[in-house]
Amino acid sequence: MELASTIDFRSLHSLYEKEKSEKEELKAEVLKLQGHLQKLLQAVYGGKSERFVPNPAQLSLDMVTETPFAATDLSKAKKIEYVKTEQPKKRNKGTGAYS
Repeated sequence: MELASTIDFRSLHSLYEKEKSEKEELKAEVLKLQGHLQKLLQAVYGGKSERFVPNPAQLSLDMVTETPFAATDLSKAKKIEYVKTEQPKKRNKGTGAYS
């Protein structure tokens, strides 16, 4: 029982909480680094269409995008139909500069 009296449970609990929070911070850092590694591997080994290699010499366009228009109600849209009135002209085959 002499050992139990020398252990300070409060200091052990604070040490436990400190180590627990440090472990959570390290987990978050590992997840962040894994995400960076995944992006890097995708850029290096990904399909050609999926690769992105930024060119620092290329200027970027600082454009503000506009908000899209509201969706159109198709039930109110007018249907446009075309009717062909002329017959296509017949071409004379064999009467040309090369025949």
